[in-house]
Amino acid sequence: MRDIGKEKKEAVLQDFEGMMRETRQAIGPDKIMLANVLRTGQSKDDGLEAIKLFDGSYIEGFEIAATPEQKKNNVARGMVAFQKAAREGFMIAFTAGLSEMNTEEGDLNPEKTDEIRKGLGKNDNYSKRFNYLLSLFLVCAEKHSYFLAHDSYVASKKNKVWMKRPAEFDRPLGAPKGPAVQDGYIYTREFAHAKVRVDIENEVGEIEWLEPATGVAAPLIGSTPDEAQVEGKKQQQFNKLDADKSGTLTMAEYTSINPSPEREAAFTARDTDKDSSLTFVEFCTPPAKNAAE
Repeated sequence: MRDIGKEKKEAVLQDFEGMMRETRQAIGPDKIMLANVLRTGQSKDDGLEAIKLFDGSYIEGFEIAATPEQKKNNVARGMVAFQKAAREGFMIAFTAGLSEMNTEEGDLNPEKTDEIRKGLGKNDNYSKRFNYLLSLFLVCAEKHSYFLAHDSYVASKKNKVWMKRPAEFDRPLGAPKGPAVQDGYIYTREFAHAKVRVDIENEVGEIEWLEPATGVAAPLIGSTPDEAQVEGKKQQQFNKLDADKSGTLTMAEYTSINPSPEREAAFTARDTDKDSSLTFVEFCTPPAKNAAE
């Protein structure tokens, strides 16, 4: 790849910025403009100034490095950029691969600007890597942050996670209790229903899912439905659906009994704590009209 020189690079950059401003003017303020400008080491501020031309950015390639020391420092630097941009209200699309990096990429990536990975094998267990990436995301994420852990961008049978929804996506998370706390290369953050810890030096992430504040309701005579006060079919049904052992049911679990618009409406009506899940008592309340148990 030929270097065009400093002057031409500056000219291209100036024209690029002008083009982006013209694009914004042309499409109007109601359309979303995303870029790929939040990148560790690609500029002095890792894209924090360039992102102001857009509504947000992808963040990827933050693990590219020649040595383990450089890698952990690149990740830490990328996290700073992610956190700053997210807290300022920008949309951040976090994406990273689940398989090992391909160190024999050769001519595929001469400038070391992209992550080229080997791809997951048939029997590869990627749970540790997934937990690490999700933990990394959660300690940085804000309202308009989005997460993708992928095996490839190709929609094919070789892609082991294509169109597969992780169970973690259906767990109640709740609002963050504050920003992440950093201790060296270890970051921790608490949410209403989860505690997150990520060690970027050893690439280990841990998420402790907590029982929602409403909890698994104990029988309270006079204030709960009769069915909630006895160990019977209703309790057994709840236990069977409570696959993630958090003491709540997601909409997917709740509507699996009888998929219907009416049941979705019943779920919404009962979701009193607004964490997208139902406790046992809420599960036992009478369903919406025509939503049979």
